Amino acid sequence: MKKILVTGDFELPNIDCDLGYELVHLKTPKSEIDVLNHLKDCCGYILGGPEFLSSEMISQLPKLKCLAVMGTGTNSFVDIKAAKKYGLVVKNTPAMNADAVAEFTLAQIINSLSHVFYSVNELKNGTSWYQGQRKSLKDA
Repeated sequence: MKKILVTGDFELPNIDCDLGYELVHLKTPKSEIDVLNHLKDCCGYILGGPEFLSSEMISQLPKLKCLAVMGTGTNSFVDIKAAKKYGLVVKNTPAMNADAVAEFTLAQIINSLSHVFYSVNELKNGTSWYQGQRKSLKDA
């Protein structure tokens, strides 16, 4: 049976049907060697963690044919030139976590507008505690 390695600190859903592949989930790889050892017998890799697939690693993985990065910026996670050289197909998931990124951005804007960072700094310094009236978002 063909194997696909999935990395990332999340839970995989239970799949009831036999797809002809065995999913191997490595939540938190200990090292580059840990990832490499798990990939030795895999034909696919779904990269969901912070690891980087270097040229040296790719050269040691002749069975690996396809890699999908969970997110964008594939060159941050895999040596693209080496992938092409060794015939490794690299894909990404550009809409992955788009809502979470938008929510985080909005939260940062709200924090900035409400002087949270200023208040924390002044409180830590013992100089003041910002208690002024805060602007609403429509007034910012």
